Amino acid sequence: MKLCHCRNVGKEGGVSVSDMFDYFALSVATSLEEVDALQHLRWSVYCDELGYEHPKNCPGQREGDEYDEMSVHLYITHRESGAIAGCVRVIAAESLPEGIALPLEVAYQLSLEQPDLAGIPRQNLFEISRLAIATTFRRRRSDDALSQEYGLLSDVAQARTNFSYLAVLLYSAVIALGESYGFAHACAMMQPRLVRLLSRSGLLFRQLAPLIEHHGQRAAYFSSLSDATTGMNGDMRQLVGRITRQLGSQQMRSGLVL
Repeated sequence: MKLCHCRNVGKEGGVSVSDMFDYFALSVATSLEEVDALQHLRWSVYCDELGYEHPKNCPGQREGDEYDEMSVHLYITHRESGAIAGCVRVIAAESLPEGIALPLEVAYQLSLEQPDLAGIPRQNLFEISRLAIATTFRRRRSDDALSQEYGLLSDVAQARTNFSYLAVLLYSAVIALGESYGFAHACAMMQPRLVRLLSRSGLLFRQLAPLIEHHGQRAAYFSSLSDATTGMNGDMRQLVGRITRQLGSQQMRSGLVL
């Protein structure tokens, strides 16, 4: 297995990643209406924009599958506009019915080399999937009209794109959620560039299997949660701490179960 090592950065363009909480709010979906809105966001990214899914497979402008009802869905909202900026879901391996594989395992069913998860206790494993960042928030902030529309401050506008901030925020939220529930291991299908981005922020993942064609070139990656946070600097630890406190209060209010 390959461990991706990149330069550790807690700030991009001089902006602290944890500062994103000043502009975005993190939530866990606790209603069907929220999940429906996230499925529409996924449709707009995966189907309408990127063409990963055929429109006939996304009726009603919604992208969903059988795993959605067995997942916990996290999303971020732009505080000033109220727009949903991105989402991700978490699937606990032990929550799946007998005989149902994780999406990552299904993706490799036709591959000659399978990701090796045999030695990992299923009760300690979850999969991260369906990361989607809204098109508006992936555009360069040099677009003055968009910057004014969504009220992003000039220091955030210096970032190359908002994708890096929001992806790190969502993955940090997933790690914090997993730790709060006592999980030890995470896996995901990711493009190498996302893995490099996460590793620059101190979230380290090991490659489990070769790249395959799956909505672009992606591979199976794995991390123990202790390894995932080993490279974090103070800024990233502060971010995870804020997320943990926020998710903890939501769990108490909603009785959330993973």
